[in-house]
Amino acid sequence: MEMANAGVGLGDALMLAKQGNCDGNQMWNNPFVYLILLAAFGGGFGGFGGWGGNGANGAAFQGTVTRAELADGLDNQDIKASLRGIQSGLCDGFYTVGMNEKETGYKVASVGESINRNIDALRFEGAANTCKVTTAIHEEGEKTRALITCNTMQALRDKLADKDRELLYLKLKMPATTTAAA
Repeated sequence: MEMANAGVGLGDALMLAKQGNCDGNQMWNNPFVYLILLAAFGGGFGGFGGWGGNGANGAAFQGTVTRAELADGLDNQDIKASLRGIQSGLCDGFYTVGMNEKETGYKVASVGESINRNIDALRFEGAANTCKVTTAIHEEGEKTRALITCNTMQALRDKLADKDRELLYLKLKMPATTTAAA
């Protein structure tokens, strides 16, 4: 089983969700952009409703932001920036974990391939040794068979020689008895 093709890890999924951008949109991290938006849409200059000042109850002052509201907005902006930093750190961390997971998968696959090559080498060596042992046993069997055959033939020759001697003895003994009886 090959670990490198095991699928998409958690770090890969986060990277795909973020589309490779862990930093977010940096323009909205700048409080100056919010000040420009406040000025353009109703704060300070009368906004789109005109430049006139109708007093404290006029349309120009109804959309104005107090210092407390501005401070709250900036505090919220700091919190959002901190959250983006945490998000970026998590994204980087999971990306690193994903890369380490892939590296580990490649290393495991490489070690597995090395082990398979070693197993194949041992199989070949075992087959070669088995062939050598089989050949040696066959040669030993042939030598043993030849020795048994040689010993059997020698025993038969010895028997034949004994029978020849016995027959010769009987032949030599027989004419003397036949001539004595005649």
